[in-house]
Amino acid sequence: GMNSAGTRVAIGAHKYSSSTGRVYIWNYSGSSWSHDATLTGHGSSDKFGWDVDMSNDGNTIVVSARGNDKVYIYDTTNGTSWTERKVYTGYTNISSVQISGDGTTVVAGDPEGGSSSTGYSYVYIKSNGSWPSSHDKRIDPNRTAGFNGQALAISDTGDIISGAFGDAESGTQRGAVYVCEKAVVNVLTFDGYNKLSLTNTPTNTSSKLFLGSNVYDI
Repeated sequence: GMNSAGTRVAIGAHKYSSSTGRVYIWNYSGSSWSHDATLTGHGSSDKFGWDVDMSNDGNTIVVSARGNDKVYIYDTTNGTSWTERKVYTGYTNISSVQISGDGTTVVAGDPEGGSSSTGYSYVYIKSNGSWPSSHDKRIDPNRTAGFNGQALAISDTGDIISGAFGDAESGTQRGAVYVCEKAVVNVLTFDGYNKLSLTNTPTNTSSKLFLGSNVYDI
């Protein structure tokens, strides 16, 4: 995973030390790269670092450990000291992980999840500065041997593409791609005195405030 500025990378090495696995953090400063941090799996055969992704600002990463079927979220304020913020478990055979550019949504692919490997993609959404205790949504196409979640992509704001290479709904061996759009709830509030504010939706400088089909003259 790399930040949007191209100055920080996280590189997974899941076969390190009897497949315990590691993730190496490198930062670019001036005219050179420096290896500033190392994150290591907790036991042999964890395969920590199987997949790694990074937010746009480079301050949050998500790591999958295929051997122990866990997903880890770490964050930093300086690129050198990293804190483990959340660990998720309960997968059948974890594979791909992705984090949105804004660092608020993680999706984890478990392509062998389900009784017949239909495959699940688990979505976790950060709220009020904290990650949830369990998934907010599970993308489950319910196709036998579909292996949904084998490949994933996520936008800056949390829209998700989940690939199911074994999905035969439209024909044998054709596969499928599922596109899920993250819903954003717009909230109009009044402070009781003289101020209207709109959460989650930008408004151009104007004497009018637009919320969906409604127009408020302020």
